[in-house]
Amino acid sequence: MASLIKSQIIKNLARYTKNLSADNVNLSLFKGEGEFLNLQLDENVLHSVLHMPQWLRIEKVTCNRVSWKIPWTKLKTEAIAIKFDAIYVEISAIGPNDKPNSSVQLANTTSTKYGFIDKVIDSICFSINSVDIKFGSPGFQALLHASRIQLRSTNPLWQVADLRSTRIVHDKSDQVIFFKEVLLSAIKLEASVTAGCEDKPTPLRLITSHSSLKITVKKRISDSGIICGKLELVLDDILWVLSEKQLKASVAFVKSVVDIMRQSHEHTRNTTKDDKQTTGSTNSEKNPMKYDLETPYAQSPVNMSDKPIDRLFWRYNVLETSFHIVTSRIDFHFCGGLQSRRDSSTMQVLLDRLSLDYYPEHIAGATRQHWQKHDNISLSRSTWSHQLLTSFFDNNPHLNGYKKFLFEGALLMR
Repeated sequence: MASLIKSQIIKNLARYTKNLSADNVNLSLFKGEGEFLNLQLDENVLHSVLHMPQWLRIEKVTCNRVSWKIPWTKLKTEAIAIKFDAIYVEISAIGPNDKPNSSVQLANTTSTKYGFIDKVIDSICFSINSVDIKFGSPGFQALLHASRIQLRSTNPLWQVADLRSTRIVHDKSDQVIFFKEVLLSAIKLEASVTAGCEDKPTPLRLITSHSSLKITVKKRISDSGIICGKLELVLDDILWVLSEKQLKASVAFVKSVVDIMRQSHEHTRNTTKDDKQTTGSTNSEKNPMKYDLETPYAQSPVNMSDKPIDRLFWRYNVLETSFHIVTSRIDFHFCGGLQSRRDSSTMQVLLDRLSLDYYPEHIAGATRQHWQKHDNISLSRSTWSHQLLTSFFDNNPHLNGYKKFLFEGALLMR
């Protein structure tokens, strides 16, 4: 029986790896334990699974040990635990003329109703001992090291609880919301610019500690499809000392990334334009996103019942995808040249409780009252932006049918 299950595991996971075989798989069926040793993942499949942009190419992904434990008799209340020892990743930024990762057609999964298996999968918890990501391009090299990473299921208050309390199932709206939290003990970033500077600058170094990523995901019950989500990165105090050379290097670092992204975007746009001219078709009529234009972001029904599940669902409901960064304190120290004490100078910049909110696909002209920290400034902005939008459609009446397909991206800094 164990050998049969092992062969099925290898059969289903072989497409994601390069060296998976019976020799590097250990399995104890009745204990619900097992491990993989010295895995090397397939870069092309991983690139397709993660939907990474074409200007990033995965060169190598390895993991020395993966172990898991399945509580067969307590799957309703306890999560499957998967532990990774050390993960090593190499990623490179490429230009439009470089060869990207090969596109892999993933197997289509049949849409099924959200059930017990989906609950078990959504509740899986991960722990990673260390992750090293090497990032390179013609203009710079970077190394990101993260240690002691944990992904766990929580209740809406971000507390570890019984798995049945980590999701809100609302049959009336055909939606389910579940909550995950990622804990990061330490992150170290080191970047070196190799081009764009006259002399070789001191590497950029940034170290953070005690960070967390709060994730809220909303799915449909009928087909288990993801509707939207919310990601919030909470950072602890950050102290960053930058010399004049390091500041110039950071500018060159950002410029190098922006240039690569711009070149890749232009290349993709030109390629897409050529494909459309060849096929003579567009995807404008195939947009799967459907919205009620009158109330696209309804926060709660007017005649909401007094049932506890209804109140709980609408209290923590996520209406659109958003990304947030919250910091308690960022302390920058900029230091001048040290050739002469008389000429050297320093400057300190302190940012207290800085927050960034990004809404990538907000329906143009729709309400923003459900946004975090919505205030009177946002209300005044909505007035004149709605006037501009109305004027645009009045001057272009042939576009009135595309109102529900007009989106805007918003980045807020507070």
